[in-house]
Amino acid sequence: MKTTRFPLLAASACAVIACGDSTATDATARIATIEETAFAEATSNSETLYNGLLEMARGDASRVSELQRRLLDPAVLEVLDSKADYETEMPEDLYIAGLIQALMDRGDPVAHKVLSQLALAPAWADEDARIELLIRALATVRPATPEAIAFWDKYSQPEDGFANLTIDACIANGSAPAIDLVAKKLIDPKHSVEERSGWLYSSVVPHRNDETLLTMLESLMDSPINAEIKAVIVDVMFDHRPEEWYSIHTQVFPPPRAEMSADSAAIVMRLADRLLQSDTLTDQQREAVVATKKQIENLREEQT
Repeated sequence: MKTTRFPLLAASACAVIACGDSTATDATARIATIEETAFAEATSNSETLYNGLLEMARGDASRVSELQRRLLDPAVLEVLDSKADYETEMPEDLYIAGLIQALMDRGDPVAHKVLSQLALAPAWADEDARIELLIRALATVRPATPEAIAFWDKYSQPEDGFANLTIDACIANGSAPAIDLVAKKLIDPKHSVEERSGWLYSSVVPHRNDETLLTMLESLMDSPINAEIKAVIVDVMFDHRPEEWYSIHTQVFPPPRAEMSADSAAIVMRLADRLLQSDTLTDQQREAVVATKKQIENLREEQT
């Protein structure tokens, strides 16, 4: 069982409860002073600071709000992980990663608010590792907040080094605002065809049963998007050729069709019918579309 990091605070808090209204304000002010003094002393040591902040992350809503204030302070971030730490440690091994993980584990509106507010903090962008950690963490905030969308949009620019990670996070998030941003990026010709194709093969395939994602992909088939991208969309929706698409070290697999919802299956079947009536498919793609349609039909029969 963890001990109270600031025992004087616990004792003073009890005193506030016991005192009358005439002294409550003064006692509250004393508690704030004690807390600031204790926190200032803790900030001289990274591990002690981390443990104190971790307790805030695991505390009640007021403590999480206090954590937000601390994490928006550049001085706190500098003590938590040094420049040397950022140069030598993997992002997931930093102290800040532990705090982000604690907020992700909470998964409540209070934690989501903190993550969204961090996306607005200029100091957060001073280190690539912090950007990477927040890109990933915001995937847990559903539906994606305006702050998350703005952050992801900023860090999914051509050749910025973050776009692949950001698209993956948006698709993992799966909410309509996040998927809308993915559509915007897939249409954007400033991103190379190779880069956009890579997103489809690496990030879409594991989620190709998701209804919101499928709806977006279907709509792109009616858009002025590059024909090469449309061909890749057909591939990832109806086929899976890992030996051709991936290296031996980066295999990606789709979820079973049997786990697809009825609404998702309806989208796939509707697009299959449209594609089979067109002359845009290669022979290999046509075989894959026919096979997928047959598979879904068989699954429907089994479920009736």
